[in-house]
Amino acid sequence: MIFMTLILSLSKTTVPSGWPMLRANEQRTGYVQGYSHFSDSAIKKWDLLIQNSEGDVIYSSPVSADFNGDTKNDILVGSCSPSFPTADLYRGYDGTFIWATPDTEMGPYFCTPALMDINGDGKPEVFESTCDSLMTPSVKGYFKAYDGNNGALLWEKRIVYGDSLSAFSLYTKDCCAPLVIEGDSGTVITGDEAGVLWAFNATNGNVRWVDTLPINLQPPSRGDVDGDGNKEIVVVGGASLYVLNDAGNIKWSTAIGDTATTPALSNFDADTALEIVVYCYGTGKIKVFNSGNSTPFIDVTVGIFAPDYFPESSGHDYWQPSPGVVDMTGDGIPDIIIHNGKNLYCVNGATGTLEWNKAYANLFGSPVLANLNSDSCNEIIVTGYPPDTSHRSQVNYFENNGDRKWTWNSESNGYRDPILNEACLTDVDGDGDLEIAIVDYSCYCALLDVPGGAVEENKLVKTDYNLSLSQNPFSKSTIISYSVGNSRDCSLRIYDLTGRCVKTIVNEQKPAGSYTTTLTATELKTGIYFVRLNAGNFSTTKKLILMK
Repeated sequence: MIFMTLILSLSKTTVPSGWPMLRANEQRTGYVQGYSHFSDSAIKKWDLLIQNSEGDVIYSSPVSADFNGDTKNDILVGSCSPSFPTADLYRGYDGTFIWATPDTEMGPYFCTPALMDINGDGKPEVFESTCDSLMTPSVKGYFKAYDGNNGALLWEKRIVYGDSLSAFSLYTKDCCAPLVIEGDSGTVITGDEAGVLWAFNATNGNVRWVDTLPINLQPPSRGDVDGDGNKEIVVVGGASLYVLNDAGNIKWSTAIGDTATTPALSNFDADTALEIVVYCYGTGKIKVFNSGNSTPFIDVTVGIFAPDYFPESSGHDYWQPSPGVVDMTGDGIPDIIIHNGKNLYCVNGATGTLEWNKAYANLFGSPVLANLNSDSCNEIIVTGYPPDTSHRSQVNYFENNGDRKWTWNSESNGYRDPILNEACLTDVDGDGDLEIAIVDYSCYCALLDVPGGAVEENKLVKTDYNLSLSQNPFSKSTIISYSVGNSRDCSLRIYDLTGRCVKTIVNEQKPAGSYTTTLTATELKTGIYFVRLNAGNFSTTKKLILMK
């Protein structure tokens, strides 16, 4: 298996919320806090062939952060061939090349890069792995860390278990799904083909612990799944689910009846523990577990992963999608979005039944979720396979009811190649709205914006709208001030890190004017939340920190 990565930040630094990456958060829900104006269509902001690539075989997804200090997010793209650097960095606004990592001849790089600030400068370092499949003699597994300022190699470790080097194979689903996690352990967690889970010191690569689990490990998630106030590591290995503490000790495990993709963690019942969501792609089941209980409280069939197009017949491979989890129905309880290549499904988190099922062909990447048209609902982005050889790759936009509003297909370069990974939602131009970054199999990276870009987004006179907090962090209550420019329906809601609405403060029509309201949070536990103002087509979100 190619490396999979879980990153926990150092005690003196935390990962800013503006670093979106694969599966978007440490719970791997695929949900991104933010909004945009993608209601009708998307346009290409830029599209380029990755500078350091052989022009074929890209499996990793793009990740995003502000690497150069201009307050605008840049796009980091993994490579493939061992003859090229591990990763290239491009300026997010216009695609200008910034730097590439220096090394080659270390094995192909199928891993999506992971990001964490390990030196406290506010910019992320880059973590990535290699596999052995294309090297003669085989190099086996390496794990590497690079300086985010210039791409220079900081450290590298060969993976040795017992007396032999651990091997990494070429095409194994989500092992290319790194994750940034806020915490204080300064640890990088990764798994190898043999089912060994490794914990490295993030600053120097020294091994902290190893744990042997079944083969075919999927990338771990992290969150408090047993309500003890501490975050656990959650990982699927083979056909079993494991919950471990940060020292690598197994706290609970259960058979899940099938191989599954990356687990997502979310709160379905408003208690102190997160629940665990898995997609069992061989039996076509969505299952949701409470840690400690081997019987899932949601067990619904959505169909085995069996897309219409079989890329291995053209020399490609594909990976089964992981579930996206956020409130899609507006009831304050998270719902589950998944596809099986031919159908897009929404599982109602409150009832455990199918909310809707829509038929679409050639879906591939895991769903990513955000409020992408500035209304009161979340929307869905899924990458896929274009309709013909006149197009190279595809991005699909779905409304919260599963209806497809638009599809973007890139221009032809003579190849009809899919996007086998997921999109990255990020703000590259500093306008406060999300753009869509994608990388296709043909080694092209593209950035999609709303029609008109920032000009279109600024048609709303945002100075007529405002949202502010009297104190942040706060302990018991804080005054929220907000203003609306025109008479319209207005809502003010609090969301947790999983995208679950935990409190509605305002939900009524408001005439133009300025208002204040007091947020009391006695029922909420200490942590990070988001307060979102929706007023007609305007939406804005602020981070809210509760300390008790």
